[in-house]
This record gives sequence, structure tokens and C-alpha cells, in this order.
Amino acid sequence: MDSVGYRQWRAYSRLEFTIGIAVLALLPALLLPRYNNLLEDARKAGVIAQGSSLKAAVMHVHERWYLDGKPDAVKTLAGSGGNDITVSARGWPQDAGAGSVMTADMPDAVTATARCARLWQALLQDSAPPLYTTYEHAPADRYRVDWISGVCRYTKVTAAGSGKTAGKDAGGQEENGSQSYIEYNAANGRVTWFIR
Repeated sequence: MDSVGYRQWRAYSRLEFTIGIAVLALLPALLLPRYNNLLEDARKAGVIAQGSSLKAAVMHVHERWYLDGKPDAVKTLAGSGGNDITVSARGWPQDAGAGSVMTADMPDAVTATARCARLWQALLQDSAPPLYTTYEHAPADRYRVDWISGVCRYTKVTAAGSGKTAGKDAGGQEENGSQSYIEYNAANGRVTWFIR
């Protein structure tokens, strides 16, 4: 005759249950810093990708100028994404659609900032995230545009700097010490990005 064995089930004790809950509570505490690091790495990668795109677009315009015979005067290259790009005598993009040239001693920073914004939109075309000036409410993960010492600076706005107008984040510095910005120097075509 076959005997069927019966297994006796017992419940978890209070101690076992408490240990299980403690382990489950400890897991998020251990994983949260790693998650925050992943978010920070993604933010940095986004700035690098945007800076690389801007650099490639600047080089593309410079290449078009070079292939047109390197004219020794300010020239407008037609049809860059539906926008005419004004280049300097050295072939670096200066403005989009307006036909004026940026210089380091520009008296009107507001006009120069507007030129930086037009250039950003024209060069990056569809991939360009919206820009905000220093005095506009800027949501997180967008860029602010400024004209600083003859250089266009595109500052990445973080969640800590979201909604601020003029202040510490206007120059790329947040309260937590993080900085992320892309700079374009129209005098020599240099595109650099700084991330900390």
C-alpha cells in the first residue's frame, strides 16, 4: 500500500518576518545612490551629445564655406535647414537669418544673446532643445543662452535651477556645485563643453 506523506506547514515567526521586512527596506536605501548616479551620468551624456551635435554643425558650415572658395568677406550661406547662416571672413557661423556679425566688443548683450539663440536653432535644427534667456523661467533639462565675453554659452538647467531667473545658475553654477554648459566661440569656431 502506498503511503502518502503529509508535510506539516508552519507560519513565519515574528523574528523571521521582521528580518524579511528589514531586508526589503534596506534594498532601496542601497540602490538609491546608484540610481542617482545613473541619472547624473545620463545628464552628462546629454550635454556631451548636444555639444557634439553643435560642433558637427559648426564644422559642416565651415566646410561649406571652404568648398565655396573661402571668400575673404562676410558671406551668407543659403539653405541650412531653411535658415541662411552668416559666416565670418574666416568661415565660422556668426548668425542665422539676420545677416549681422558677432564681435567680442558688442555693446548690446541682449542682441548678442538673441544671435546666439538663432544660431543654436539654425545649426541644430530639429534636435535643438528650446532655449531660454537668463530672465525667463526655464524648466529642467533645457538650456539657457547667454553672451559672456564674446562667447555664446548654453547652460543646462537642472531640476535645482529650474524656474530661476537671474542668479547663480545664469553662469552655469548650481547650489549643489554642479555645472554643465556648452560654449561656442564665433571668432574661432571652437565648441567646448564643461561638466562638473
